[in-house]
Amino acid sequence: MGFYFGDDEKIEKDIEESFKISSLSHVLAVSGMQVTYIASGMYFVFKSSIGKKKTKIIIIIALIFYTALTGFSPSIVRASIMGILVMGAGLFYRKNDIWTSISISLIIILIYNPFLITNVGLQLSYLGTIGIILFNKTILKILKNIKFKKEYKINRKVILGINKIKEILSVTLSASIAVFPVMLFHFNLFGTYFLITNLLVSIILGPLTIFGTVIVIISFIYLPIAKLLSRPLEIFINILISISNFSKLPFSKIYFVTPKIYFIIIIYIILIIFDYLYKIYHKKNLNNTEIRFRNLIALYKYKLKTHKKKLFIILLVVVLIFLVSRFIPRSLKIYFVDVGQGDCTFIVTPKNKTILIDGRR
Repeated sequence: MGFYFGDDEKIEKDIEESFKISSLSHVLAVSGMQVTYIASGMYFVFKSSIGKKKTKIIIIIALIFYTALTGFSPSIVRASIMGILVMGAGLFYRKNDIWTSISISLIIILIYNPFLITNVGLQLSYLGTIGIILFNKTILKILKNIKFKKEYKINRKVILGINKIKEILSVTLSASIAVFPVMLFHFNLFGTYFLITNLLVSIILGPLTIFGTVIVIISFIYLPIAKLLSRPLEIFINILISISNFSKLPFSKIYFVTPKIYFIIIIYIILIIFDYLYKIYHKKNLNNTEIRFRNLIALYKYKLKTHKKKLFIILLVVVLIFLVSRFIPRSLKIYFVDVGQGDCTFIVTPKNKTILIDGRR
């Protein structure tokens, strides 16, 4: 039930940890992904039989009902409000603005509970969405520029399949880049196989979400039929668990030190600047300011090309200094902490290992 309603009490801790290391935590927790698949599935099923307008009304009602079932999870509330605004804009023949939808959903959530701004799920949900909006087109363009030598000599269906994989990868990379600094801040963990796991999961996630949601609805009507239909779902669930076992492979995770807030802000500023400069460099119709930026980029690329050897030597020196510094012996540090009610000793060894000795009786 954690997959559909965020109820993770019955999920075993080792499975939950495997999904976390494999960067698949969003599968176990309800998120915008479920809302997207549910709305898309309902639109595809009903639009031909009852018309687009009535279908959008049904989707709005279904999203409200689903949000209530999940206990008004912040990530689901965000996705549902945005989905309702998209459907509402279509009903009133208005163009939906994605930034307006994001802003309205955040305002509604914070009016309900301002302290939800500290909720990790809320932060990751919004950052992932913003990352897809900002970086998806840029990353997709970069991926599409990567051509295989025999790509135009193979079957057209294979080419379409490769392009579809590139689209999935661009969405995954866009969201992952946006949430990466905050993930490090909260979990100090990076799953090295996140691209592979998310690519494999994306293949079965849509059918699994839609089919599972249908079974949940049927369970409210007639439980025996729902139990019978749920058996095929076990196969997909086992596949999901098998994919999460990538976490048990060598070098599946890298631990990081908790970054400072200012460092996270700098990372986001750099990402936005690089994205902006890339779009300018490949844009066709430019204004005067953008032309100046493009000329500066061209000059930088020329300087980079003419000073390759110097830059390589500087980079090599920096790497050598870093490697040598790792072997320089460090001093032993001992800290004595006395808080009145008790005391302790904190030791930092020359190899940067930490030991805490509790002195309470």
